[in-house]
Formats: sequence, C-alpha cells, structure tokens
Amino acid sequence: MSNMVGEADGKTFMITVDAVIMVDDRVVLIKRANEPYKGSWVLPGGKVGVGETMEEAVRREVMEETGIGVRVLGLVGVYDAIDRDPRGRSISLCYRCEADGLKAQKTSEAEEVRLFDPSRVQDLGFDHSQMLKDALAI
Repeated sequence: MSNMVGEADGKTFMITVDAVIMVDDRVVLIKRANEPYKGSWVLPGGKVGVGETMEEAVRREVMEETGIGVRVLGLVGVYDAIDRDPRGRSISLCYRCEADGLKAQKTSEAEEVRLFDPSRVQDLGFDHSQMLKDALAI
C-alpha cells in the first residue's frame, strides 16, 4: 500500500498522522526504536495508507506503536515545515486523542511507552514539542 503523493514536478511526499494521547492529564510518549531520532521521545504516529482516512490511520498507528486503543477527539493542526522529517518531505495531521488507561507494550517501533506530565516534557523528536504545545492550548 503506497503512502506517497505525487507533486506536479514528479517529487513525492508522505502524509502522516501523529497523536497527542491524554490519560488522566498525562501524555503518552514513545521512545523511538528506529532512526531518525532513535532513542528520542516522540508522539505515536506514522504514515497514512491509501485506503484509510486520517482518523483510521491515527488509531492504527497508535495501536501498532503502543498496543492501546484511542478515541479521536479532534484535529490539533497540520504540520508542514519543509524539513520536519529528515527522511524527506512529510505533511502531518496531529490529532488529540484519549485513552482509558495505559496498558502499553513495547513494539518494533517503540523501545518504551510511558506517561509523562506534559508540563515537564521538553525536546521531543521531529516537531512533536510544538504539536504537544498546540494540543495543550486547545
């Protein structure tokens, strides 16, 4: 299943989703198991498949990376800085989500999954610090 969208000049870019998941006033973060940003804390997320909506993609990506199911509450924003992902051009839709609890599991993409006090979170990989800040302002 392709997740690349063609531009007029023949180049491609990725459409991705990210999730700010709140559990009892704490945010779910994963420690990346792979490059880029291996070992860094980030929001769960990933590429959107051609046959799925953005909300379906965010629920799937969260389940794949954390093992937890979420309810999507709404869109935080669209993040499209040209250099936001070192792997190439990527446009991300970030969603605010909630879960009933953290029964997370380590996966091939996440070395660790933990809850954090969002006021203490700093220096997330990619542009996820801005996404978290924006979600908390809603």
